[in-house]
Amino acid sequence: MRVGWLATLSLVAALGSAESAVGQTDARPVGRDGAPISFDIPAQPLAHALDAYSAATGLMVLYDSRLAEERRSTAVSGELAPDVAIRVLLEGTGLAVFSAGRAFGIEVEPSDPQSGTGDFKAADMPYLALVQRTIQRVFCEREKTKPGQYRAALQFRIGAAGEIMSPDLLSSTGDRQRDLMIVEALGRLRVPLNPPPSMAQPLSMIISPRPLAQSGDCGFSDHR
Repeated sequence: MRVGWLATLSLVAALGSAESAVGQTDARPVGRDGAPISFDIPAQPLAHALDAYSAATGLMVLYDSRLAEERRSTAVSGELAPDVAIRVLLEGTGLAVFSAGRAFGIEVEPSDPQSGTGDFKAADMPYLALVQRTIQRVFCEREKTKPGQYRAALQFRIGAAGEIMSPDLLSSTGDRQRDLMIVEALGRLRVPLNPPPSMAQPLSMIISPRPLAQSGDCGFSDHR
């Protein structure tokens, strides 16, 4: 089963492994002004490093998960602006970052020899962000499915009219009732816009524990 997309964003926190959590204890979400914050993310498998970056900044990072396979990040340490930090993190990976509002997207550098490993293009990223927001809104409607209190891996397709098709929970949240509610919510969901015809599918999403007051999900904010 091919994982077509991994979203790591305010809805999705770090996976919580000892390696990716290093240096995150005192991390705080970055403000909208992009002011420098303190980073201490060691060199590690790229997917873990991106999870750590997202947890430290509260910013969205969208990428084809296959781009992270067999790639390692560069260590990021010190007081850096988020846009600088992610570029440091990606040094030597053959990947490039681009900005999309309150999100970053990652794509293959044109000269990278592994350029055949990813199907997503920069043009897909606004739509993927819309999918993320749509799912977040629905999950926030019910107390039991609000992100932040559980970990889950989801996979689904999006039909030509924006309907979520074949939703599958790849890993249980540990609560059977919540599992059923998540699948049911996805099954009745429709993304407001039709997907790009060339967008790689299926899509996968990871939701991991994170305080709502830190992530800003479901309307929460730390008001600092």
